[in-house]
Parts: sequence; structure tokens; C-alpha cells
Amino acid sequence: MTRRHRWSIVALVLAVTGGAAPASAHAPSPVVQVQPAKDRYTVRLTGWPPGAVTVAVCTDRPDGGCADATAVQAGVGPDGTAAATLPAAAPATGCPCVVRVRTLTGALTRAAPIALSAPAVAGARPADVPRPLAIARVTVHGGWRWAALFGGPVRRDVTLTVRNTGPIAIPATTVTVTAGRGEHPTGLVAAPALGPLDPGASVTYTVPVRFAGPAAGTYTVHGELDPNGPLGPAGATVAFHAETTTQPWGLTALLFAVALAAAVRSRRSRGQAQG
Repeated sequence: MTRRHRWSIVALVLAVTGGAAPASAHAPSPVVQVQPAKDRYTVRLTGWPPGAVTVAVCTDRPDGGCADATAVQAGVGPDGTAAATLPAAAPATGCPCVVRVRTLTGALTRAAPIALSAPAVAGARPADVPRPLAIARVTVHGGWRWAALFGGPVRRDVTLTVRNTGPIAIPATTVTVTAGRGEHPTGLVAAPALGPLDPGASVTYTVPVRFAGPAAGTYTVHGELDPNGPLGPAGATVAFHAETTTQPWGLTALLFAVALAAAVRSRRSRGQAQG
């Protein structure tokens, strides 16, 4: 076997066993662009993960609120872009203000300053958002499949133990899950809403996650649970983070076996030529 063939096999093994760079390494950064037009703003988004976002005028202070009555929702397409028209209405907590864009669970938030002036309304203060959910445990389980040994698709089951620590029942909880490579995966995973949860009650919730082939290396699963739903106030979201690893040992063994067989044949050929 020639040296060129040896290096080709080594490169193929490294690529299959996780030598490739994470897919999210070159993901675009979320951007918010605001253009004023009379009594409203045109908001354009680029580089956002697909899904729904909330767009609102908010006070640019840590204790400031948003003009929730005039907030709008926009859908981000597969290309990461979206557009929305927002009334130029200031929140009760006054200005300086920004146009704030966030995903429905509040996981991703970006803001752009705007030239809007308004005093704060006396006594106005954003209400504290209760955080009634607690995630007690997160586990990742994987089923055994022949295809996974050779770089095929891989399935994992992410199981959560969720508890309602609040004094009232939670009718339903919105669950958002993303999976992929890197610390901030962007691949959306279908996750049904979590059903009613009484005070003090716990429930086990499982989300099946599938990684397309060729699957190898470390993957991240990130999820968020919002008891207030997509249209409720932000701040009550709880998040979980889990990692899982898969290695196509069958394919690696097969490649090494092919390389070993080629080396043996090459050595025999040289021996016969010398004899």
C-alpha cells in the first residue's frame, strides 16, 4: 500500500470519528435592524434561528418593562430572516427605549436602540414573574442500532423530571428543544407541550431526538420550558442542557481492517517480487 493510500485512509477515519469541525462554528449572529417611519418602526431580522419571535418597544434599563399591548409576533423562516411593523408606543416605564426581539421562550434576545422619548408613568413597575417550574433531573438514553455502528442516523431519548413548585396549577407548558453540535445548537426538535401540572406534582417528560448520518462525535441538546406559554410574560422559563456522544466503531474497525488487508497484500507482493 502506497503512502498516499495510507494517508487517505487516516483522513477518512478522522472525519468519521469526529475530526470534522462543528456545524455551528460558522452560524450567523442574530441581527436586529430598525428603520423609523412616521409613527411606527420597520424591524428586519437576519441570522435568527427558525421559529416565532416577539418584537416590542422596551425601556432600556434593567428594571424597565415593555409595551406589551403593542408588541407583535413574527415568524422567522428557514433562511433566518423576518420582518415586522411595530407601533412607536413607549412602555409605562418610559424611555430611553429599544426595540427588543426575543424567541418565545426568551432563550435568545437582541435589542436595537431607537430615538423615542417618553417619561415614566408614576408608580409604573414591571410585575415580578413567578418561576414555578423546576427541573429535578435530566438523563439521555440511546437505543442500540446497527446503523449507528457504521455512521448511520442516531436516536437519543432525553428524559426530564419536572416539578411544579408553585402554589397554583399550571395548565400547560410550552417546550422548545434544539439539538446539534456546539454550545448553542440550532436544529429544532419536535417537542409537544407539557400537560397540566398540579402544585407540588412531578412528571417525567421524554423528547426523542434524532441526529442524521453520518453521525459521529459529541452533540448538544438544549431545551426550555415556559409555563406562561408563547404569549405570556418572559422570565419564568427554565432551561436544561445535555450532551451525548456517538462513535461509529464498526466503521472505524472496518476501515482499519481494509487498511491492514491492503498492507498485507502489499507486503506479500513485494516478497513475491523479491523471490
